[in-house]
Amino acid sequence: MADSTIGQLPEGVPSKNSAIIPYSDGITTLKTSPSGIVAASPGCILQVVNVIDETKRALSLTNNSFSDTGMFINITPKFNTSKILVQTSIMGSSNHNFGGGNKAFYLQLRRNTSALTNRIGGTVTGLNSEACMGCYVINYLDNPNTLSQITYRIYGCVNYGSGIGYINRDYSDNNDTWTSMLTLMEIAG
Repeated sequence: MADSTIGQLPEGVPSKNSAIIPYSDGITTLKTSPSGIVAASPGCILQVVNVIDETKRALSLTNNSFSDTGMFINITPKFNTSKILVQTSIMGSSNHNFGGGNKAFYLQLRRNTSALTNRIGGTVTGLNSEACMGCYVINYLDNPNTLSQITYRIYGCVNYGSGIGYINRDYSDNNDTWTSMLTLMEIAG
């Protein structure tokens, strides 16, 4: 008997390219397509990508003009119907007046070059508004509708005049390193 290829396997026959998927009705089934791709019920997490970033960055920023911070994360969806949940926890500070008056340092999430959010502000820790850290949290559910690699990038700006935005370090203390995280989850659509 000749060896079978994945294209010749009927649905329900295990192979090295298949997996057991629990469906929402509680029944565990095994489904493979002729190409060997496993079918998953909507809402299942298909993959998780995580980046831990401790690179200190100083960004020269101008009034309401977003610039790339150098922070990014890539994912290649398994299905074009998938949704991508983007979650970030980014530590930043600024030589701008962080929490008071009309001056602030903001971040923005982009898919490739397209903006997905407007301004994201940080929750400030510390007493001196110019020497404190902010934690920028983003939770964004994206529907990219592609099978091509996607790059999610973080951009930054100040909203008044010019200033320097800092990532993973405090404005007044370059000796301390802070940790930022970017996480992507592909969710079956």
